[in-house]
Amino acid sequence: MTFAACNELQGSYLGDNSHCDGNPCVEPVGACCFAISCSILTEDECLYQDGSYLGDDTTCDDNACDLPTGACCYGDLVCIETTLFDCYFELDGDYQGDNVSCAQIKCSINRGACCFDEGLCLLLVDDACELFGGTFLGGGTTCEPDMCNPALGACCVPLDSSSGRTLGLSECVELPGYACIYLEGGSFLGVDSSCTSQPCDPTGACCLAPLECAVVSRAACDEAEGEYLGDGSFCTEDSCPEPTGACCQYDGTCYELTEYECSLAEGSYQGDYSSCDGAECPQSTGACCFYDGDCSELTESECNFFEGAFQGIDTSCEFSECPQPTGACCFYEGDCSELTESECHSFEGTFQGIDTICEFAECPLPTGACCDEFDGSCSQMTFDDCEFYKGVYQGDGTSCEFTECPLPMGACCKMDGECVEVSPSECASIEGKYEGNRTLCEFTECPMPSGACCLGVNNCVDQTRADCLAVQGEYQGDFTQCSEGYCLDLALGACCTPTIGCLNTSLAGCIACLGLYRGGGTSCETLPCTAPLGACCFEDTTCQHLTTADCSFAGGNYLGNWIGCYQNPCTQPAD
Repeated sequence: MTFAACNELQGSYLGDNSHCDGNPCVEPVGACCFAISCSILTEDECLYQDGSYLGDDTTCDDNACDLPTGACCYGDLVCIETTLFDCYFELDGDYQGDNVSCAQIKCSINRGACCFDEGLCLLLVDDACELFGGTFLGGGTTCEPDMCNPALGACCVPLDSSSGRTLGLSECVELPGYACIYLEGGSFLGVDSSCTSQPCDPTGACCLAPLECAVVSRAACDEAEGEYLGDGSFCTEDSCPEPTGACCQYDGTCYELTEYECSLAEGSYQGDYSSCDGAECPQSTGACCFYDGDCSELTESECNFFEGAFQGIDTSCEFSECPQPTGACCFYEGDCSELTESECHSFEGTFQGIDTICEFAECPLPTGACCDEFDGSCSQMTFDDCEFYKGVYQGDGTSCEFTECPLPMGACCKMDGECVEVSPSECASIEGKYEGNRTLCEFTECPMPSGACCLGVNNCVDQTRADCLAVQGEYQGDFTQCSEGYCLDLALGACCTPTIGCLNTSLAGCIACLGLYRGGGTSCETLPCTAPLGACCFEDTTCQHLTTADCSFAGGNYLGNWIGCYQNPCTQPAD
């Protein structure tokens, strides 16, 4: 099949043009080493049994696991140096110990003392002793003097609970030596000794070595440097157990085992009679992968406590690939992808958190400066919002702080009727009337200034110059007002001029001479021009007739002697 099809089935693709001839999918086997043996297993089977796998197609030949060897006696006194496992399970032999060579030992048949009725003692094997009608005293026993002598002697036999007597005492019985020792388990005091003197001391089980027990007196046990188990105690299979000690496992757990059991369990033996309570068993560490992709080197129990995934003993974070969690990653344009946190940062995105998804992530759109065409104001918003408010978007990432939005322009009617296209603030600075954003002077009619128009004595109207001339009126000037006394029926009055002195003339004539009209009915004789007056302008554009000294004292601007306040000289636009 194709690679994609194999991968979909979670199979292992063996390569293009490979085929199934010869069944290449059979799992290979190899040598698997244990504490005392070697077996041919698959790698998974080997690791499951805590073995050490030597590799595919390896064999157990030539002691591949480098196990310790020693002398092994088997068959007809044959000695061969082999492993403990092969000696016991393959040859049914007697293993003499690790690193013991055949040159150091002599394989012998299990001979022992064999007693006959006439007191004869021969060293024979048990089968031969039985064949000749003898009594076999046990392997390794010797024909010591009087061992097989039928003569009687005192024999100290330990009492059991069935006797009804106090345990810890021994009973004296006169028996032959071999019967005393090997049949009754007693202590033979010698040929011709007797029980009349009550020679038997209390006896008990004495442990001479692990698994080696004898029933003797306390003195005899002490002399043999054994462990006396108490008067009246007996030797059983469990009387002298092999000593145990603390055995530390790779994971820090501890069991109290014999040294041999600890070696089979591949543990570290802490010594005879040591206890797990006082043993400090170090735990092996390994890489521990956490939910967020982080890794720490911990013991297996610590990793499990923190709900991590333990990667195995002696693994390290440096070589462990802990799966990294993903989450929604927002990009500058508002796009979103589900990536790991490191991938998101590498693409300059903003990570939204572990296990977040783009479907529910609110990725912010980029903003920029948006200029309002009507008032020139600036707001920070997205492109879509700027278009909605009919603004002019200045670009993603732009800021109002560094953006100068153009001011709106429109037609501005000046006081003299002139029209100029300026901003609202500029129009206000020249005391004009702003006609609106994007209005044009071409299509704007600005009203002309008006003034007092005299149509006769005491007949005054406020109208433009053109309208006044059209009706043959006498125009008093822009911004003059009839309320200021123009066109009065008193035709003549004193008029003080700055150049020709005092004249008796009308208001219009006085204004024409740039003089100061003293009022209808006055004359130069009754109101001469002795104290010069003039127009004094103030900041609020008001005008008063004052002397130059009084104007200066009041903080005004003196326009000159005998200049009147007519035609609003303090508000006249600049030429």
